[in-house]
Amino acid sequence: MFEVNVEAIFPAAHALRNYYGKTEPIHGHNWKMRVTIEGPELDSMG
Repeated sequence: MFEVNVEAIFPAAHALRNYYGKTEPIHGHNWKMRVTIEGPELDSMG
């Protein structure tokens, strides 16, 4: 079994528009993303 892991932290902004109630102003959050890809074996290129 072979596994590759990639992790990234990035900011993203959004606003709630046309939402029932008070419209929320644009604001941001920091996100952490982790991706894992795995397979049973490597090919000839590794």
